[in-house]
Amino acid sequence: MRFVSLSLAPIAITVIAAMMTVSSAADEIQAVDSEPQDLISRTVDETDGDQASLETRRAAGREHLVQLSDEQRYDEAAAVALQILRLTQEEYGEDARQVIDPLLDLAQVQHYGAELAAAERNLSAAVMLIERYAGPLSAELIEPLTSLGEIYNESGLYDKAAQTFNRALRLNHVNHGFTNFEQFPIMDGLTVSHSSLNDIDEATFYQESQLEIQQRRLGTGNPETAPAYFKLARWYSRTNRYDEAILTYQKADRVVREALGKNSPERAKGLSGLALVYQQIGNRSASSSILRKALQLIEESPENDPLRRASILVALGDNLTREGRFSLAKDQYVAAWQALPDDDTGAERREFYFGRTVRLEGNLFPQYARRARGRSADELKTGSILIDYSIDSKGRVTDSSVVESDPQGLMDESFLSIYRRSLFRPRYNDGVAQLSDGLLARHEFWYISDKKSADNDADSDADSSAKPQQNRGKLSYPDDN
Repeated sequence: MRFVSLSLAPIAITVIAAMMTVSSAADEIQAVDSEPQDLISRTVDETDGDQASLETRRAAGREHLVQLSDEQRYDEAAAVALQILRLTQEEYGEDARQVIDPLLDLAQVQHYGAELAAAERNLSAAVMLIERYAGPLSAELIEPLTSLGEIYNESGLYDKAAQTFNRALRLNHVNHGFTNFEQFPIMDGLTVSHSSLNDIDEATFYQESQLEIQQRRLGTGNPETAPAYFKLARWYSRTNRYDEAILTYQKADRVVREALGKNSPERAKGLSGLALVYQQIGNRSASSSILRKALQLIEESPENDPLRRASILVALGDNLTREGRFSLAKDQYVAAWQALPDDDTGAERREFYFGRTVRLEGNLFPQYARRARGRSADELKTGSILIDYSIDSKGRVTDSSVVESDPQGLMDESFLSIYRRSLFRPRYNDGVAQLSDGLLARHEFWYISDKKSADNDADSDADSSAKPQQNRGKLSYPDDN
């Protein structure tokens, strides 16, 4: 995926920005073992030697760049991308049109390597070159602008991200119309920006719009719209609009049921999502009942999808663990383990479900010490606590203690009390539940630094009614597969 940018500065500044970025990147890349020239030259077949054309060297370098990126060796990939950019500039000129793609490639690996400032500068330079050669309404600007918006979100610059995404969305509409599916990543970026700015209504608009667009393109009764219903329902759930989440899952189920039949296994995914919402609002009976219906649909299907079956069994086991019915929960977990295939995919799922303990029940951990909530940032300090705890084969906490805390004693009992009352999905090995000793978890919180406010109790509203933390910079949802 390419990166985006929002740059309205004059083109003269663009070239300077590009050159400044390249030179600073070159300084940073000296840490790579070989000179940038060698990183490309050694990828060219020896028979070509020094006679290899610049185009051949660039092509070989880009192939090497893709390989390094796939292997997540981003520093080395950035060195190769920089050399490709230099070769292109030597042949065509420092601000030629041909420089755009190498600039975008360099920005991409910098983004992957979390060099957000460098990636932003190169993306902005590329955007201004695109504006020069293709015009300010060019469709070529959409992907770079979208990626630049992502970088601003990840950097916490949400206003700037929203401006950038809005420009990308306008260009998308100009070039592709109002009902194209390519605009959805832009809308997701705007959702992150506005939700991070606490404008939930605006964020919700961009999620609701995606379902409406799919309905217009595909038809309201088309089962292919079901994933859009699921996505919107997950958003409602994430923003604590549980009634709307339930209604949306039910509408999706009706669409699938009417199109594919009441016994279609395709209903299982939506039912699993609906069950998760009921679990989140504390209606475990309804949640388990819906999960059992989803499981029945899978087991009666000729395909009997083992991955879907395992996910439902794990969810059933989690509900039983929350209810303290540990023996029945164990039966579901073992059945899920056995349902997964003996291949790489099955091994990955077993590791995901059972390779670690998963906290299922318990209050949210406090984010603020007493009287710290609502204070200005300059009044607050960041505290931390490291907890050592053990979990038995049923998922109960058998021991917990504070390894270290800062400030010492301020939040110790608050966190320990939450751990003692928590329930976990236990870790499994070869289908057998395991004891887990010496588990460590570090938490951070805000507190007021003056002695008068140092209180051993957590803020009274830092309990299960607190809002869950958002994953800043990215749009993500709980796993309901």
